[in-house]
Amino acid sequence: MKIDTTKEENILNDYYKKCLKKVEKNEFLVMYAQEKLKHSYQVVGAGNYIMRHEDIFAKNKDKDFLRSAKLAYLFHDIGRFEEIEKHFATPNQKHDHSILSYEILKTLPEYAKPEILLPIKHHGHMIEDLYKDEDYQSIPDKEAKEKINQIAFLVRDADKIANFYLLKNIWAKKAPELSLFFDNLPITRPKQKAIDQYLNGEMVDRGQETSKGEFLLNYLSWIYDLNYQASFEFCRRNGVFTALNEIIDNYIPNTEDRTAVKKQFKKSIQTTNMKG
Repeated sequence: MKIDTTKEENILNDYYKKCLKKVEKNEFLVMYAQEKLKHSYQVVGAGNYIMRHEDIFAKNKDKDFLRSAKLAYLFHDIGRFEEIEKHFATPNQKHDHSILSYEILKTLPEYAKPEILLPIKHHGHMIEDLYKDEDYQSIPDKEAKEKINQIAFLVRDADKIANFYLLKNIWAKKAPELSLFFDNLPITRPKQKAIDQYLNGEMVDRGQETSKGEFLLNYLSWIYDLNYQASFEFCRRNGVFTALNEIIDNYIPNTEDRTAVKKQFKKSIQTTNMKG
C-alpha cells in the first residue's frame, strides 16, 4: 500500500535545518546532525523492508495502522536535533532524545496518537518501560495495545538494523566517523561485567564505556531485542552479520574473550522465536 509521507519528511528536514543553523559553529555537532538525518532515512529503508516482508504489515488492509507505523519510524529521532541544540547550549547536561521526539510529536495534533507517540517515546528504552507507561496501561482495548506493540517492535527493529548497517559500512573500515560513536576510546579488554552480560544474553550497560569493545558488545546485545524475522533476514541478505562477526576481531583483543563472544554472536543470530 502506497503511503505518501512527503509532508512529514519536510517536517523532519525542517527540524534538521533549524538545528544546523543553531550549531553551525561546532563542526562535531554539524557532523553529528548530518549523520542523524542520514540515520533517520536508513531507518525508513529498514522499516519499509520489514513492512513489506512481515505479514502483520504486508497483509494488513488498515491504512491508518500502516500509516501510523510508517510515521513512527520516520519521526522516531526527530528529537535528536533538539537534543543536539540543547547539547550546544548546555554541554554538561544529558537529554533523552526518545522523550524529546515524543514531546515534539505531542504538539502536532495530526500525529499525537498513542500508536505513534508511545513507540517513539520508548524506542531507546527497554521494552518494559513501554509496558509500564501510564498512558499505555490506561488503554483498555487489548487490540489497540497490540497494535502499539507491533509498531513499537517495528520501530525498535528498524532502528537497530540501521545501526548494524552503519557498523558494517563505517566501523569495519575504521573511518573518521568512528569518533562520533566511539569517542576515541582505546582498544583494550572490555570490562568483565560487559563481557558477562553479553555472554549471558543480557543487554549490555550503556553510558560508562572504557573501551571500543564495550561499545561493540552493547551494540551486539541489541540482537537480543530484535522482534521480527524480517529483521534477521535484512541483516543476512545485506551481509551485516558477516561484517559484525569480522568487527569482533578488531575490537575484542583477548583471544579467549573473542572466541566466547563470537560463539555467543553465532548463537544469537540463529534465533527464530520472533514476534512476526
